[in-house]
Amino acid sequence: MISSFQVLTIAENTPWISFVSIDCGVENDYFDNSTGIWFKSDTEFISSGENHDTFPEYFLNNEQFGKRYETLRSFPNGMKNCYTLKLEQATNNSFRIRASFAYGNYDRKNKIPKFDLYLGVNYWATVNLTNFQGFFYEIIHVFPADTEYVCLANTGTGTPFISALEIRPSNISTYGNGSSLELKNIGLYDLSSYPGQSPGVRYKDDIYDRVWYPSQLPLSVPINTSSDIDTQGSGNLYKLPVEVLRTAVRPFNGSNSLSYSSSFASSYDYNLYFHFAELEFFEDKQREISITVNGITQGPLTLEYLKPLSISFQRLRTVEGNITFTISTTMDSGLPPILNALEYYLLEQFTYSATDPSDGTLLFL
Repeated sequence: MISSFQVLTIAENTPWISFVSIDCGVENDYFDNSTGIWFKSDTEFISSGENHDTFPEYFLNNEQFGKRYETLRSFPNGMKNCYTLKLEQATNNSFRIRASFAYGNYDRKNKIPKFDLYLGVNYWATVNLTNFQGFFYEIIHVFPADTEYVCLANTGTGTPFISALEIRPSNISTYGNGSSLELKNIGLYDLSSYPGQSPGVRYKDDIYDRVWYPSQLPLSVPINTSSDIDTQGSGNLYKLPVEVLRTAVRPFNGSNSLSYSSSFASSYDYNLYFHFAELEFFEDKQREISITVNGITQGPLTLEYLKPLSISFQRLRTVEGNITFTISTTMDSGLPPILNALEYYLLEQFTYSATDPSDGTLLFL
């Protein structure tokens, strides 16, 4: 047994107890001082593949994932190789599964492979890296059984490999999708932190070890506070870390709206989650906003000083291939709009149910 979900249900304020953290290609288990997380070698989760070291110069500035990117496991043999993940009492409970990949020119070929990633027998993603450095794919998944499989499939375009596997508890009811749908992480954005100037936020700041990337919106300026955010109140349903909520963006030059448009595949539905916390105190003014996404509006919403507020838009379809949002002030607002954080997810229905662990023909080819 590699983890106990029962521990999570008893001590939900310390979900790290149920973290499953696998460093692929490393020989021994270790404690990572930079994250405060215990990492296990992958030898007890898979019997195939080869261990390799990457070239560390590619990861000198990667504080979040640097050590995990120093080694990897490659799979030169077989069409599909699978990690076996066994979690006690995991059935019908949801987890974030994060698969990380960092080529690091480990084979000295200067050629990044391309291959497919599967969750059980269901296609998850095509691993198609654009550089020698790292990237991860993440999905919120309800375990159909206590055992699940993460598989790497050779598609004839290079040898599959993997750098790390991390499984984290997730409150699926908060994110609001049915148990038959998967939420594929497109991006979690900590607004007002400038890209390249901050390593981003994850555990220990985020107790669920979500990875928040620093980001900006066009024509916006940052605001921040050092005051304590009321993260323990009922408004913080998504348990956002205070480090994310303490920063935000507002419009440049006093505009009354924040807008952004992104292109997405039109064949899927999407969930968006907007996170707010009022960072400025005025006795005679309040910030009242409305949010419109692809023609659907929620509001008016009044932000309270240092109190989180989250608004979700679920099962959105693209309009001409785009998802566009605008956060506007109302007529009664004395302050411009703000936005602290934003999450994008793609929704997908997996075709197949849980694989019978005894049916090796589906998993190991």
